[in-house]
Amino acid sequence: MNAPQTTREFAIDPIPEGAIFRIERPAKLNALTRPVLLGLAACLDELEARGARLLVVTGAGERAFCAGTDNIGLFFGEDVFIALGAVLLIQGFFSQHGIELEPLHIALWALPTAIAAFVIHGLRIVWFGQRLARRSEGAR
Repeated sequence: MNAPQTTREFAIDPIPEGAIFRIERPAKLNALTRPVLLGLAACLDELEARGARLLVVTGAGERAFCAGTDNIGLFFGEDVFIALGAVLLIQGFFSQHGIELEPLHIALWALPTAIAAFVIHGLRIVWFGQRLARRSEGAR
């Protein structure tokens, strides 16, 4: 990492003590993506190999340093509120047509789908972690 490196999503500027890692996504408030995290991991590996002890992480633009992650489907807490609204909508629809259902019974029927989504997402995270570890080991 003797010369500056730039991609569409991040830039790395070497300095004598280490490096400056700049997230280049100001339109998205520098939200983290897989390429940014992989670039950061590679930068850290290279700094460790060099014996450098300083990494400055910054973001492009003036509105935000880093707004979080730019992932879809990772926010199960938000899904709970959406699901609750859907359960009440279903209950209201059936109630208008003379069919009385308890919201709890409707929610219980949705549990297998929620459990499957949780398991699938959990496996994807484990799989990604293993891939990242293999890639990190291969870079050394």
